[in-house]
Amino acid sequence: MNSVKFFFVFFILTASALFAGTAIRTPQTSGEPHINGPSVIGVTPGNSFLYKIPVSGDSPIKITVTNLPDGVTLRNGSVLEGKISQPGDYRIKVAASDATASVSRILTIKVGNEIALTPPMGWNSWYCFGESVSDEKIRAVADAFVEQNLIDYGWSYVNIDDCWQGERLKEAPYALTGNEKFPDMKALCDYVHSKGLRIGIYHSPWIGTYAGFRGGSSDSETGSDPSYAEPPGRRLQPGQIFSRYPGVHTHNADRVGKYWLFDEDLKAIADWGFDYIKVDWHPNDVPTARRMHNGVRQSGRDIVLSFSNKAFLKDIPELSKYANLWRTSGDITDLWISLSRISRDLPNWVPFTSSGKYNDPDMLQVGNLGKPNTQSETFRPTGLSREEQYFQVSLWVIAAAPLILSCDVSSLDDFTKGLLTNTEVLAVHQSYPVFPPQVRKRSRTTHIITRETENGTAVCVLNYSEQKKKVTVPFHEWNIGSPGKSGNSQKTATVRDLWRQRNLSPDRMTDDGFTVEIAGHGGELFLIR
Repeated sequence: MNSVKFFFVFFILTASALFAGTAIRTPQTSGEPHINGPSVIGVTPGNSFLYKIPVSGDSPIKITVTNLPDGVTLRNGSVLEGKISQPGDYRIKVAASDATASVSRILTIKVGNEIALTPPMGWNSWYCFGESVSDEKIRAVADAFVEQNLIDYGWSYVNIDDCWQGERLKEAPYALTGNEKFPDMKALCDYVHSKGLRIGIYHSPWIGTYAGFRGGSSDSETGSDPSYAEPPGRRLQPGQIFSRYPGVHTHNADRVGKYWLFDEDLKAIADWGFDYIKVDWHPNDVPTARRMHNGVRQSGRDIVLSFSNKAFLKDIPELSKYANLWRTSGDITDLWISLSRISRDLPNWVPFTSSGKYNDPDMLQVGNLGKPNTQSETFRPTGLSREEQYFQVSLWVIAAAPLILSCDVSSLDDFTKGLLTNTEVLAVHQSYPVFPPQVRKRSRTTHIITRETENGTAVCVLNYSEQKKKVTVPFHEWNIGSPGKSGNSQKTATVRDLWRQRNLSPDRMTDDGFTVEIAGHGGELFLIR
């Protein structure tokens, strides 16, 4: 009787989860070591770099590296850091072992003119803390990256968005300083780096930023505050001199000023130790973009350059020369209407994707979020359903878009952790070289996008309708699958369901493809080998 009751309860719970479309596809599991992250990292000759080798599995895990180039050391058993003066490809062997198993792979340090050879993975403060971001909170996020093991899967950037800016120095070079919430930027960077993470910051070439803080230019040679700034008694925060959005527009600060102080700010940002900068202005004009690109190149530090807000598609052939990533949309929200609109437009941009050059459809709307444009202190679950979260992550992965979280990292539940730590999904995202995705089908209800990877052809299937749909992916028509690689027939192709980490069963296969059922507003990822 007990066994009958158990089977009945198990059947009901399982069926409910499946029909509701909310079952966790990849629950957290433990096992032998797995080396995550890209097989190639890019650094500039003579510039210092830091790279945490991401390894997941049961602790304790020992990491060993052999054939380290001169100038590079292994810190804390897992963090590569140093500098290499001569251009070239430096191949090192990375091994990870626990008490029962050992794995290894070759990691190539490519010393040349390009960095961010695979799309960045990290976090940004905007949808989490908004205007309340602070040194203390950024340190807490860095701690949470380690405690939640995100760092072991390749999540590596902790980025400050708007609202860090304080006053300018009273004497030349008149560079910006951190405000009262960021008393020591170098110490903050050192702390984040000590965790094996990298850190990013926000800026604007305008006189003011979108949140009303000081930007990278001025109508004054010394960067003194203009007469149209808010008087101190009316400011929401001491540094918020143009008030909350849309104050930057109403105060006439949404423009590049007569005096360019951005390069001096970049030198300070590089000296502090930042590794990533999000630059926000609109429109993203090419002359200003070129100017900032040159400033980053001359800063003496490898800094990922991200352009925001929405760029114009017609400008990307030229604009993409000066950034590692550029926004394809305005700000995203955690609503299906926003995700649907941005994702439907993304296929127009994918031809411009390559290693070191990425379309950015904005941040992942997963986990517990705060409220941007406020001094956010509380969190609530994302407004996207679980299927819609699979939809977003699947599309961002196949598109080689940056994976930038903006949730409360300390409160990740099992579902969100499963979404962010699927090693097979992340391997597609971090595959090198990064080939442009190909839009194979684009209808009102269905998008199918493929991308070649190190290990085969990745396929993303998206369902824009509210109902389940059966979708067929053909091999021969699109010239994908094992033919051309092994010379075998299409029937011998292996189709891997990446979210569930299992091969498709024979009943899903046909003579020339495979058929899958996609939940409403859902997304799936497959790998054909």
